[in-house]
Amino acid sequence: MSFRRLALETAGGFSAEMARTGRHPLGVDDTEACIRVRRIFPGSILLYAPEARARHRVPAARESLRYFCTRCFAEGRAKAALTTVSGWDESLCSERAYVLRVLPAGVLRGVAESVTGRDRAGVERSLAIVAGLLLTTTGYVAGMLQASWRRAVRPRRSADPASSSKPKGP
Repeated sequence: MSFRRLALETAGGFSAEMARTGRHPLGVDDTEACIRVRRIFPGSILLYAPEARARHRVPAARESLRYFCTRCFAEGRAKAALTTVSGWDESLCSERAYVLRVLPAGVLRGVAESVTGRDRAGVERSLAIVAGLLLTTTGYVAGMLQASWRRAVRPRRSADPASSSKPKGP
């Protein structure tokens, strides 16, 4: 990805709290930065170029079912964190289209390929898509509940200094 320096600097750069670091890595720092850039520069264009290619070496550990499940749950938690910071509409607009169009098409394609004999693993792929969506949704709900709980137990500070619980007197 690339940004115009002015846009990214004005938006405050990437958020370490939204990055894939720490005890609960999120990995939505790029999305959150894009949302802030769009808010500051409403007429700006954020361009996705699917023809752009990057070569990534994928470690064998990321090819396991366990990693897939963990990653899906973590993605849901990350989207919940993003939603609490940036709002539901901007945080999940691309996910809505993905869930409503791309995933069902993938499930149907997998089943059809399996039924017609073109690919016997089609049903397994379809089940993985459904399982991934369920795990991601579960992670999202868990993240939203956690954020709600944090807001509920966060100590409230009084705006009125007169109502402070500090002892009065000399």
